[in-house]
Amino acid sequence: GGADIHNFSDLGSKSFKSTREALKNSLNIPVVNLYNELHNHIEPKTYFDKMNITSLSEAEYYNESTPLGGLTDGMTIKEETGAFATLANKGVYNEPYSIDKITDNAGNVIYERQSQPVQVFKPSTASIMNDMMRDVINSGTGYTSKSTLSGMGSNLAYADWVGKTGTTNDNKDFWFTASTPSITLSSWIGYDDNTVMYDTWGQQNMTYWAYVANYVYQRNPDIFGVDQTFTLDPSVNQQQVAAFTGEKPGSFNTDGYNMNTESFKK
Repeated sequence: GGADIHNFSDLGSKSFKSTREALKNSLNIPVVNLYNELHNHIEPKTYFDKMNITSLSEAEYYNESTPLGGLTDGMTIKEETGAFATLANKGVYNEPYSIDKITDNAGNVIYERQSQPVQVFKPSTASIMNDMMRDVINSGTGYTSKSTLSGMGSNLAYADWVGKTGTTNDNKDFWFTASTPSITLSSWIGYDDNTVMYDTWGQQNMTYWAYVANYVYQRNPDIFGVDQTFTLDPSVNQQQVAAFTGEKPGSFNTDGYNMNTESFKK
């Protein structure tokens, strides 16, 4: 007689859900289950540390809301953008920065930023995530971003965008982050005092993101890599599975009937 399992946008399901489907439609319950399983093998905090994410308290790494972005302390937009840029950059993290070089009037270099890349995720892992996040933009919760670019006639609509939306309980925060192979852009809207917003503002946030992206594109189109595409790493092993079980197609007998899942593969 317990209460139904639910969260902001997901009442749960009795059917099999693929990782791709869960990500595309922001089905958060599979993410919580995955995060709990992850804790049985590694410390997720190690990934945050490698990406220089320091705004989380020690205890938050053990909260089930953490993989959903439901953080008490919260991540900064810089940290969020740097993390997604890591996935877009074949799993390699680079510290976000504002100043590249400082020279004096004579041209002498007073300061020059030194890059210190860190391999956080395997290239194969990053490429799988990007491949799934493409669906978020093309037909999932992030579609408004691409449709807005298309509606304004921007050539950016043809870029290979991958990304993710984010919404906290009671519509107190709306996040949107998207990448091409060359650039990652993030947008967050909310109030410092956690004032509740309307649920339609998530769409407005993506519209705002699209206008900002297009504004930058008009002034420096080269940084967007419109002609580049994300590809799966050569080490990724692709196999077909049955859509309703996630297992490889096969035969089985039930109630005297021979069944074959070959026709249900995807």
